Amino acid sequence: MMKATENRIQRNKERILRAALELFQIHGIRKVSINDIAQKAALSLATVYNHFGSKEDLIHATAKYSLTTMAVALRKIIEGELPYLEKLEQILLYKSEILGQYQGELMQTLISEDPEIRQIFESVSCRPSAIMGQK
Repeated sequence: MMKATENRIQRNKERILRAALELFQIHGIRKVSINDIAQKAALSLATVYNHFGSKEDLIHATAKYSLTTMAVALRKIIEGELPYLEKLEQILLYKSEILGQYQGELMQTLISEDPEIRQIFESVSCRPSAIMGQK
């Protein structure tokens, strides 16, 4: 019974994060309300607040979620079977696609305000070895 509850909580958090990320990409951080995110995720406003506390905390969680997703995708490319130059091409295409999606606002805002996110972003952006967990 406890496992089912934990799974539901995790699924709800992920729905909220995906909804927030999509809305932030389309409308920008400032124009999106918690209510908009709750509606997009098909969850109650109370559920969003219970999981994330505030819009600021949700913005930070969304950035971390986004960076983690990006790191996983890049790791998959790097650890794949393709030759080095094809991997490099895929990484560059992926990064330009991501930059086009975000139009910079979410990461720009968070990188300038949050040292932890700045550190994560720099490790993902600058060093493929950081993505693979190497130093």
